[in-house]
Amino acid sequence: MVAKPHKTQDASRRTQDEKPRLIAFEVTRRCRYYCKHCRANAGPQGGEELTTQQCKKIIASIAKFAKPILILTGGEPMERPDLYEIIEYAKEKGLRVVMATCGYFLDDNSLTKLKKAGVSALSFSIDGATAETHDHFRDTTGAFDTVIKAMEMARKAKMSFQINTTIHKQNAGEIIGIAELAKRLGAICFNTFMLVPTGR
Repeated sequence: MVAKPHKTQDASRRTQDEKPRLIAFEVTRRCRYYCKHCRANAGPQGGEELTTQQCKKIIASIAKFAKPILILTGGEPMERPDLYEIIEYAKEKGLRVVMATCGYFLDDNSLTKLKKAGVSALSFSIDGATAETHDHFRDTTGAFDTVIKAMEMARKAKMSFQINTTIHKQNAGEIIGIAELAKRLGAICFNTFMLVPTGR
C-alpha cells in the first residue's frame, strides 16, 4: 500500500499564496485621451465591450476563486454608465474595489457616489512633473491640470489615492519632481513602472 502524501501546513499556505492578490479588469476601451503608452489602445471611439451581466459574471467567477483587490481600469472606467452598478456588485461579492481614472469625470458628486458604491481608493497617472511633459504623453492639452484638480478633490473628499508614473525617455529626468508632487498632493503611494512596448 502506498501512503498518500500528507498535506502540510506549508503546502496549504503555498496554495493560498498562489491565488492573485490583485486583478486589473479593463471594463472599457473608451477614453477622451489618446495616451502614447496605452496597452488597451483606448480612445474616444472605444470598441466592443462586455455587457453589465458579462462583467458581473466575470466578477462572480473571480470572487468564487479568490478575494483579490479588484482594480477597475480601462480606458476610462467612468465612461461606463453602469459603473456604479458594477462596483456595488463586486463589493457584494466580497471584493475590495479600487479604480484607475484619468480624473476628467470626477467632481464632488461622483466622488460621493463612488465611495457609496464601494470604491476604497483611486489611482491617477502622472507622466510628467510639468503640464508640457504630461500633456504631450497623454496627447491632450489640459490633461495635467485635470488630474491635479481631481486629486485635490479626492483628498478633500478623504478618498485615498496613489500616483502611478510610467518611466520613458522624455520624463526620466522628472521622476524626483513627480515624487515631490505626489507627496505634496497627499498620495498614499507613488508607483513607478517601466514602459512596456505593448498596446499602442
